[in-house]
Parts: sequence; structure tokens; C-alpha cells
Amino acid sequence: KGLGKPSAATLDDTGSLAAVKTAVYDSKTGTISFKTSTPASTLVLASVKQGIPWNFIAIIFVLLMIVAAVFALVLRRNQKAGYDEYLRSKYYNL
Repeated sequence: KGLGKPSAATLDDTGSLAAVKTAVYDSKTGTISFKTSTPASTLVLASVKQGIPWNFIAIIFVLLMIVAAVFALVLRRNQKAGYDEYLRSKYYNL
């Protein structure tokens, strides 16, 4: 699970690697099947699928929190300015 493009290979005693041409990968079950006539060791090679890195998610979360904080500060400043204007017009403009 989490691997992509698997392929089978054989490794003989001299260290040479040879791909198995008859290997078949079933993506539904996640299995690879093949037959080989040589008594060599068999290997299954696959690449790792890249997911979303956690640091990317953390950076996005921090940026969203900064935007929310700036938005709240702007709203509070406007609320305070409006209330100051209300008090000025109510008590000083008689």
C-alpha cells in the first residue's frame, strides 16, 4: 500500500539484476504475480507515492490563522472607531 508502478526482477549470485517480463500487477488487490525458471532471488521494486507533506499543511494552517487574526483586528478597529463616533455624536454634539 502506498507504492506505485511495481515491477519484478531477479538477482543472481553474481549480483546482476534482470527484469521479469511476464510480471502482472493487479491494482485492485495490490498483488504482483510472475513465474521465473531461474533459481535466483526475486525482488519486487516499486516507487513511493508522494502524499501531502505535513509541513505544507502546517504552513497553510498558520497562514490562515494569521489572515483570521488580521481580519479580526481590522473588524475590532472599525467597531471601536464606530463606537467612538457614536459617543462623540451623542454627548458632544448637543
